[in-house]
Amino acid sequence: MIRLTRAGWIFIALTLFLGFSAVNTGNNLIYIIVSGFLSLMAVSGFFGRHNLKCIEADIEFADEVYAMTETSVRVRMMNKKKFMPAFLLKANLLGKEALFYYLDPAKDETKTVQAVFSKRGINSVSSITVCSVFPFNFFVRCVNVQASKEVLVLPRLIKCSLTQAAQHGKRQAEGLHSDSRGYESGIISLRLYQAGDPLRHIHWKAAAKTDKLLTKEF
Repeated sequence: MIRLTRAGWIFIALTLFLGFSAVNTGNNLIYIIVSGFLSLMAVSGFFGRHNLKCIEADIEFADEVYAMTETSVRVRMMNKKKFMPAFLLKANLLGKEALFYYLDPAKDETKTVQAVFSKRGINSVSSITVCSVFPFNFFVRCVNVQASKEVLVLPRLIKCSLTQAAQHGKRQAEGLHSDSRGYESGIISLRLYQAGDPLRHIHWKAAAKTDKLLTKEF
């Protein structure tokens, strides 16, 4: 994908203007200037296209990623060309940009961006868009570099007060205790055994002393 910059539009307009002037006037000097402009545009196209060749990218996420929370994403850009370096590479990932000014041949560099995932669950990144304005900022050339990765995004973190959390936990713990009779918690009294009472609730020591079956009430 190629997009003209503002400088590129001005350069093309100036080239066309000088071209029309050369045709109308027949001035050889203007012809030479127009030829130089066209040569400069050809050089820009050649080196700009070659600059994005043999570029690979990889991404690495943090150990824990939460929804709606900024997380660090590491972007590793690799220049696979053996002899030519790469210049002014801008990686677009999840709405963020990482700029790599210079990459040596057969070398790589890592940058970190702060990204936000809007939804929880499995999120995937299939590719990274790499753009460059090299060499003269006349054109912005972009290519999609494959970097398929998946990340598990945990639910959004909610800020709370430790004091409130402690009070809430205390209220929950208190809610588990009751003064009504049941079969849990502590013993509140002993009563005569009734048919249907669990045998394990009979107080055998008290029954041995009183010769009566007594049931523990909780």
